[in-house]
Amino acid sequence: MLKQILSTIACVIALNSLAQNTKLEKSIDDLSARLVNAKEVSGVNVLLLKDGEVIYNKAFGYADVSTKQPLKTD
Repeated sequence: MLKQILSTIACVIALNSLAQNTKLEKSIDDLSARLVNAKEVSGVNVLLLKDGEVIYNKAFGYADVSTKQPLKTD
């Protein structure tokens, strides 16, 4: 299941040039939230660069599930 999800993320990223940034962001947000909510992973960090510039940087879920410490982007 995780391999399928990671493959989907890679496809979404590859389609970046074809999609508007807001549509891409929503897709990544939705997919990352589903991963965490389904308990497939405890947290997800996603960082996208385009021409050396950060175009997307978000964290979802927990760095430590037992203490409910949120995952951070820094």
